[in-house]
Amino acid sequence: MGTRRLPQGAKRGVYTEYLRSISASYVQATSGQRERSEDAGLLATTAEIEILSGQHVARQARDLTNAVLDVHSRIAERTAVAEAAVEAVNQRRYEVIDLFKADLGIKERA
Repeated sequence: MGTRRLPQGAKRGVYTEYLRSISASYVQATSGQRERSEDAGLLATTAEIEILSGQHVARQARDLTNAVLDVHSRIAERTAVAEAAVEAVNQRRYEVIDLFKADLGIKERA
């Protein structure tokens, strides 16, 4: 039985929702009104990525999710979080965005 290719639109939608969840989680954390709804959305889209994407993309997304949840929880709790830790997670987010683009066949514009 062969594998069926998913429409790129399905992956694009999951990738977009994943990135939206990260941004919304950050907003919730910085506002101090830490609702777990965005964490649940982030975990759900991470699971979808693990199903829809190759192992490398899935692993990078899972690692980023774990880092995001850790840093955002500390921000929400008003625990001291080094700016470098926040920047490191943000840099990893950009790297995952590049992986998503490559997976979707999106080429960088000059």
